[in-house]
Amino acid sequence: MAEDVLMRGRGRPRETEKDEAIRQATWALLARVGYDGLTFEAVAEAAGISRTTLYRRFSAKSELVANALYETSRKMEREMVFSDDPATELLAHVRNAQAFMTGARGRAVVTITESASRTPELARATEAAMAGDEQRLLGALSRLRPQASHDRLQLAFSVIVGALMFHQAMRDGEMPANGAQALVAAATAVLDAPA
Repeated sequence: MAEDVLMRGRGRPRETEKDEAIRQATWALLARVGYDGLTFEAVAEAAGISRTTLYRRFSAKSELVANALYETSRKMEREMVFSDDPATELLAHVRNAQAFMTGARGRAVVTITESASRTPELARATEAAMAGDEQRLLGALSRLRPQASHDRLQLAFSVIVGALMFHQAMRDGEMPANGAQALVAAATAVLDAPA
């Protein structure tokens, strides 16, 4: 049920153009004003839709943000090439995460993360929206080093995600061209480090 809401929201069948406009407006506003400053009225205006249309689709701001996270991630995932080689797949996942964090989305994710630490409904909604991405990245790490402990896999995951978040928050920009390879190398080093 929760996943159904994340995927399609509530109300009538969707119009793809409006959905995309809502996502783009949500990302832009989150990057500019943060979660606390985000309003349904501002999203509706920026998306060129009525507030009623937006309220029909989402019952809460946390649901709107979780939907933007989920749908954007799924769209990017469909463009990703999967591989039987865990190193190649891990690199593809990192590049996907890197692309996800580029520009306004990266700044928006930083504001969402900060707000989720003090807004339980946002924390629950974003965890549900991003659970699949975390599982895919952890799965690739696990296939790369099957002997790695759960704690070591979590740490390697944090190296990748934390570096991307830090680069967006503190450096306010895209990673260098070889950034994805460097993050995979760092995560692999964590997995290979002596216990």
